[in-house]
Amino acid sequence: SPRNPQQSAPIVILLTIDSLKADWFNKSARSLTQIKTLQRLTDSSSTWFSAKIFSASTSTRFTLGSLIFGRYPSHLKWQRDRATHPSLLKETRPTLWTQLKQGNISSTYIATDKDIIRDNNGLGRGLGKVIILPPRLGFKVAFSPSVIDHLITELTSAIDKDQGALFFSHLLDAHHPFNGGAKVGKNMIQNHLSELAIIDQQISRLLTWIEKNEAHSRIWLLISSDHGQGFGRHHVRTHNGPPYEHQARV
Repeated sequence: SPRNPQQSAPIVILLTIDSLKADWFNKSARSLTQIKTLQRLTDSSSTWFSAKIFSASTSTRFTLGSLIFGRYPSHLKWQRDRATHPSLLKETRPTLWTQLKQGNISSTYIATDKDIIRDNNGLGRGLGKVIILPPRLGFKVAFSPSVIDHLITELTSAIDKDQGALFFSHLLDAHHPFNGGAKVGKNMIQNHLSELAIIDQQISRLLTWIEKNEAHSRIWLLISSDHGQGFGRHHVRTHNGPPYEHQARV
């Protein structure tokens, strides 16, 4: 619907968190201190889907492809790219980024991994601005502290413009092999939760910044996930397997 000319254009932040399974938001898990900010959002958010959402896939590329093209993965034209990963280069439907551009809404992608979303695999077609972050020392991907640093810088600039904007990043701190947080021996679940704790702290930092900003009423924060994790259930240690509930419910 047409925007009221007296209202400033909205700024939307979309963060997808790799491997954030719905189990962490059940009543039995409410005592988890590692994700207290995320759990607090389940109570304070304007909309919360009660962790009833099933991901389109248990694989990141398929899930993000579904998000970007607005179709189930099975309805899209997939092929293999140079990295032997799924590619949508032959998909002819418009991307989310293209449609935003047509509506005079800018898009900025803060990439934690340079290979997941690219123009030459179709997933990045139409993106307005791409910021590729350097990997965290000793890792192959960038972590959330760097994402939030750059996001706040970009938000500060966007607030000065009366134009709608979408900022997107896929946070990979908690991806397998679960060695990016406080290592708790060979306990994969505790190691994974310690990585989610890094993200949780950074989202808390972002929320504090938003709440203190005069333009906070313009800013919408959306948080979701691409898939869950097996952790040994049904003989699946991580993900990419059959869509059992613990891998698909986010």
